[in-house]
Amino acid sequence: MSITSLLLNKLTVWKFIQLNEHLENFFAISNKSDPPSRSTLIGLNESANYVEAQLLDFKEGFRTIVRQPFTTPIWRDFGEHTMIIMDIDMKLSLKLGVDFYPLRFSGSNRVPAIAGTISLPANACSPDQYQKVQGRIVAMPDMSLNSSDQGTPVRCSLYARVLLAELAGALGVVVVRALDDNNLPNEWVSDTNTGFDPDEPFISIPVIGVLYTFASLVEANVTVNMTVHANSSIVDRFNLLAVYPGRLPYAIVIGSHLDSVPQSPGINDNGSGCAVILAMARQLAQFKLNAKLTVIFAFWGASEEGHFGSKYFVKMLNTTESPVDIPVIAYVNFDTIASPNFGRFVLNAMSLPSSVRHESKVFTNLFNQYFEFKLQSHALIPFSLSSSVEDSSDYFPFIFAGIPVGGITAGSSGIKNSTERVMFGGLSGVPYDPCFHQPCDSLQNVDKTALRDMSQAAAYVTWQSYDETLNVQEATTDPCLDFLDGRMEISSTLWLPSPANIKPYRAEDSSEKNNTTKPTQIFHAALYKQAYDRKPIRVKYTKATRMDANQSNALNPIFIFNDDKLVVEPIS
Repeated sequence: MSITSLLLNKLTVWKFIQLNEHLENFFAISNKSDPPSRSTLIGLNESANYVEAQLLDFKEGFRTIVRQPFTTPIWRDFGEHTMIIMDIDMKLSLKLGVDFYPLRFSGSNRVPAIAGTISLPANACSPDQYQKVQGRIVAMPDMSLNSSDQGTPVRCSLYARVLLAELAGALGVVVVRALDDNNLPNEWVSDTNTGFDPDEPFISIPVIGVLYTFASLVEANVTVNMTVHANSSIVDRFNLLAVYPGRLPYAIVIGSHLDSVPQSPGINDNGSGCAVILAMARQLAQFKLNAKLTVIFAFWGASEEGHFGSKYFVKMLNTTESPVDIPVIAYVNFDTIASPNFGRFVLNAMSLPSSVRHESKVFTNLFNQYFEFKLQSHALIPFSLSSSVEDSSDYFPFIFAGIPVGGITAGSSGIKNSTERVMFGGLSGVPYDPCFHQPCDSLQNVDKTALRDMSQAAAYVTWQSYDETLNVQEATTDPCLDFLDGRMEISSTLWLPSPANIKPYRAEDSSEKNNTTKPTQIFHAALYKQAYDRKPIRVKYTKATRMDANQSNALNPIFIFNDDKLVVEPIS
């Protein structure tokens, strides 16, 4: 067995034990409140204290461990919401949490709003379209059809549409699920694209989301009686950042959100993601690996309120208020990776805007390579490009800023289909995580197989990204290693396949300078004794006759690339 395989086995067991311990501590923190929660308002601070203490165990390995303060809105749900649909010969009381639910950052009304409905389209973005809504309750579709690529693109946010209705005198808004499924609308009624703006007013009228089943009713000029008991306010919170130094003046961010929704312990969403990057950060600092890129491990605050922590981090980049003084060239996100009815989902770079699509392919390809190497079924899913949807994640502000992104998830509120059941097992017609944003998102909601598979994939891609010089600006279909006059440097790498399992790739000629060839598609070098001892090594790339694969081993590391070879040697 190679040195790499031995390390893989040893570190996988060690890391999996650490993951369970972290999740158990997150759950213990959530149980200090009633109902159990690690939300922005209740358990975030203590969760951050725990993570910070874990990082400080190896503080000498980090450049800095810092809290980045910011101001964020929060929404308190006081319950006892009601909705009744009435007509001449009908009175239908909807069931809270099943048929309807107030949308996050809905306004509140002490006196029930009772009025007839008036229907407006999703593209009602002009004040002229709201001239007849005074004293009425406006019915409008959510963004689900647009998100599924089946509808017309919406030119304005839900917040903008609700604000227009409120300014025109509407008494309330009913947001109807546009997609024919069993999900409730899950958008925020807040302006969340670029972060919190204290000059933007909170919505004051009630906003309720209902199932697609009730679309024809509420759009048919019936009378609606609706009540929401909630409150929006502003608090000070923070991101927790651990910065590990690299040799090059560029940084990659590895992030997970640390908070849960108020009514949930948040162990899968997103204790699972935080446990993984915490374990990786501790391991990196403990071994003091020789990374090329600076690595920023980010534990985001106030994500469930609208990704306000990650948005603030991105907004402050390249300013004097940023804790990061070098360019951030990529972001990798881990969110909800241990779902009980899981899928192994890789976020697909092809779904991204052209400004970041090409560079982000690096991460999609890396995750695909890992799952293919492990013979584990996986599927591509699109990034959510609407910041106001509750099952989007903290990659959004990086996309908005033109920074390449990647990530994986085991699934949240979406429904597993029959094809996915064949691929991953589990139950079709059931959400990937039936406890998503629910009180039952506890330790019992974590699938150990999903946690193992997704955490190993996360570790593999993380090591590859910062340790093997991910050149985001020049990447093609595979990450490239830096070549300088026919030579390159690599540093120690963990969680890689043994040399015997490295697939050969044909190097493509791109330069004849100094009689060298620059490969544009190279699978990563494996971990060797010189590198693990943290001694620098140099790799020479030369044209050569073909050599047998059995001549490549950990003590005589020659990499076979068809008719070419790479020779690793110590640097004196």
